[in-house]
Amino acid sequence: MNQLRSNGVINIEMESIPFAALTHHAGIKAAIVCVALLDRLKGDQVMAPKEVLNEWQMRPQKLVARYIKRYLQMKGRLSFEGHGSMAVKSPRRFKLVQQESETFD
Repeated sequence: MNQLRSNGVINIEMESIPFAALTHHAGIKAAIVCVALLDRLKGDQVMAPKEVLNEWQMRPQKLVARYIKRYLQMKGRLSFEGHGSMAVKSPRRFKLVQQESETFD
């Protein structure tokens, strides 16, 4: 681990690789945001209080929401018409994937 650290590696993300592969092969645009909660060279226990952990959990979500909002504004797909609330223009233009669950016996 010290050799990895000396080469600038601060996080090894394993859980998101299957998600990235799945969305790539399905043709779905996706992103992964990684957050490191602790320094494994100093220990493996998270010692932060619950309130701090909750705040840390919200930060990446706010970051991604801000990015999506700016992207939609840049593409002209987000409208602020009417009482200051946001509305997506023509959701059909997003070409969202819809699928149904299948049961296999």
